[in-house]
Amino acid sequence: MALVLSGSITQGQLRGDWQTARAIRDGVASIQNYSVIEAGLNTVALSDAEPYGLWIVRFAEACFSTMLTFAATLTAEQHQRLTFKLSRLLDMHSYISNAWETLMPSLLGESRSLLSNEMKNLVRKIDSDFSRERHRLGEAIWRMTQETKALISRKDSWETIAQDGDIHKTTELILEFVTQFLKNESVLNSIVWRFSDFWYDTSAINVVMDMVHDMERQLEEKSQSLSDPSLRYFFMVNNSHFIKQKLICSYKVPFWSLCGRNLKVESYVKTYLEVSWGPVMACLHNTTTLSFRRRSSLAKFHSEFKKTCRVQKLWKVRDPDLRFMLRNAIISKVIPEYKKHLEERKNHQEENSIDFQRSSTQDLEDTLKELFEG
Repeated sequence: MALVLSGSITQGQLRGDWQTARAIRDGVASIQNYSVIEAGLNTVALSDAEPYGLWIVRFAEACFSTMLTFAATLTAEQHQRLTFKLSRLLDMHSYISNAWETLMPSLLGESRSLLSNEMKNLVRKIDSDFSRERHRLGEAIWRMTQETKALISRKDSWETIAQDGDIHKTTELILEFVTQFLKNESVLNSIVWRFSDFWYDTSAINVVMDMVHDMERQLEEKSQSLSDPSLRYFFMVNNSHFIKQKLICSYKVPFWSLCGRNLKVESYVKTYLEVSWGPVMACLHNTTTLSFRRRSSLAKFHSEFKKTCRVQKLWKVRDPDLRFMLRNAIISKVIPEYKKHLEERKNHQEENSIDFQRSSTQDLEDTLKELFEG
């Protein structure tokens, strides 16, 4: 991004002090906002009789006072969507920090070389304004971390739960915050050190993972309100997988934590298969050799199978990879055992044609592949 100049400052004038000019350019460029530069240029009054260094400092003060005013307005804003406001606060904190670190060494050096009281006062004012506004932004961001924790802990945050086992809306909202925090880990690290009163809040990762643990506990507790055990564990599969995927995409969470969450998802899947499809397969478990009993068990299996599929076809899995994995896990549990049962019937010379076996098995598999479309 090139520095925008008005007729008041020429490229030749700026060429007189490349280091200071470049520092201001880089500081201004860090906020990626032409309006700030233009506002600064419009308020700078230059005179050929004044030293060039003073022009530079005035230019910097005018530019960055506009940026700091914008930052103050953003901090006080009450009507933006919270996740959007958090994103802007984190970005602005990063911009201000980068601009401050880039600008101040050059301006301080310039002020030492010239004994102008006006220049020294302007440099001190810029330094004070930057420090104050960065502190305000840090306070606002830290306040939002505490509000996120409070949102997780509130019971009314988890009141409504979809009857299709879908990802809870509060899970989605919290993970929007978590994603923003992890994306801006370096910014949040400095804020944690400055504002946290707790010894265990030593880094952004610690703060964020505490949020995730609290959210997982709330989901576990909320799932108990579902009377159907199958839906209960299906709900936990959906939400736990969603949490894991969001953490993976951040590239910030420790490997051991991701492994633990992967095991947790696998555990929920295993329990879901047991409570949901175990009773269906139990219909085939009949050791008696009486043909009418065996025919009755097969009929009962088909009845339970159809009933379960009819219900779970309406359940929702958004992630196509998770949906594919769940369907295959169910197929692996149902089809081999069902084929074994048909073979046993055949060995007992019961009425059971090969065509019937093939079409029946394929029909079951096709039906299972239609599950979880919502």
